[in-house]
Amino acid sequence: MTTIERTRLALPERRFLNSRQAADYLAVSPNVFQRECPVAPVRFGAVVRWDRKALDTWLDGLTKTEANLSGDDWLGMMDDAAAGT
Repeated sequence: MTTIERTRLALPERRFLNSRQAADYLAVSPNVFQRECPVAPVRFGAVVRWDRKALDTWLDGLTKTEANLSGDDWLGMMDDAAAGT
């Protein structure tokens, strides 16, 4: 008799996080998260969640330095400088 092996597929990372999960994701306390994070939550009726991708976008903006700017970032800065903004 042969046995059938069952393989479980790993679930993808959770995209929508509650406030505690979002705080954990950012490695801050829930109080600091609520006070400092400007990312608006997504509402599904009474359920409130934060989009992990929106949190990443906000964090990317906080960590931009000249050393890690992309080519598009540099071109945007040059356009802004040329326009006087």
